[in-house]
Amino acid sequence: MLCVHGRTRENKGKECTPADWNVIRKIKAHLSIPVIANGNIAVFEDIQKCLDETGCDAVMSAESLRRNPALFSGRHIPGTQLAREYLVLAREYGHAPCCIRAHVMRMTLPLLNTWHDLRDLASRGDKHMTWDEYEDMLAELERRVACDAPPVVTEVRVQKDIDYDPPQVDLFG
Repeated sequence: MLCVHGRTRENKGKECTPADWNVIRKIKAHLSIPVIANGNIAVFEDIQKCLDETGCDAVMSAESLRRNPALFSGRHIPGTQLAREYLVLAREYGHAPCCIRAHVMRMTLPLLNTWHDLRDLASRGDKHMTWDEYEDMLAELERRVACDAPPVVTEVRVQKDIDYDPPQVDLFG
């Protein structure tokens, strides 16, 4: 079995570009062992699209699963519910509250980007939230979603669009 990521090591972090499924397809075509495709699996529908385009036997995902651990279930589960389930498991398995902030923030980021006051609370530098503060923040997010509360914007964040033309690589001549 071989897992192939459709990016080079230079194509990550700030230089992240879409995975090249054509390269994965070419690799799969030359192998007789199972091949797992990795890259660009952001939503459930991407799974079948990737399998169709690459001919691979399976897919995997990394970053998208950090945002949505239910990705492969095909069900929409609110980020707050996923974060609550994560908190239960983190507590049960002895993780300190200071070690889970990044995971909770990724699962709730679309909501935290709407209500910056809660985003700022969750990302307040060296001061880590307690278990109760995480629970309170999730409850407040759920309350705001339920009553369609107006956004709270504390600063403007500009995201630079990445214009990317993937290199044409002929691995197999």
